[in-house]
Amino acid sequence: TAQGCMQILANTMNTAARDSNSSEDQRTTAIAALAKFLYTDAKSFCDCAKDASDNCPLCPSFANFKTLLYESLDACQSLDEIDCDAWDEFQKPCKQNLQSTFGTIDFTKEEQCDFVHDNSCGGAGPFPAFRRLDCGDELESTVWNFYLDFAKGCLSDAPPTPVSPTPSPVTPRTAVPVAPAPTPVNPSPYDPS
Repeated sequence: TAQGCMQILANTMNTAARDSNSSEDQRTTAIAALAKFLYTDAKSFCDCAKDASDNCPLCPSFANFKTLLYESLDACQSLDEIDCDAWDEFQKPCKQNLQSTFGTIDFTKEEQCDFVHDNSCGGAGPFPAFRRLDCGDELESTVWNFYLDFAKGCLSDAPPTPVSPTPSPVTPRTAVPVAPAPTPVNPSPYDPS
């Protein structure tokens, strides 16, 4: 499930190296750091990875770094693919847990905000991470409105309205003229006369 993938991301972020002197633990620490940036600040992380990838030369000296950038961009794309579905899966048990714990849902109360964001909403799973807040077209309005209500009441930097992705202009390709292929003709038998 999408929420299962979000749990893997959260678990990876929370993985701490035991011995920073071993190369395996250093790799674990690096992967945990990438997961943390993706989970906690996906937009900035993904924008930075894209800019760095665009500016990184394709030469043997930078091959490993370029690979790391490609993997980072792949992780950003993966997050974009699961974020809305993860919210859909998260919000169902979250609403039930909020209502059973507090009676009513009221995101003007800090206690409820903390319960949702920091306490896995009573066991609903990790709070889904987003790079873009573009789920309005993918989810039922009641599902996405639950997020917008949460954001309005609980997130200090919440946008007043959801941000729709801005389409990137597509550069038209110049058509290259192609010579027509010759049409086979039934040849006449050769008559030397």
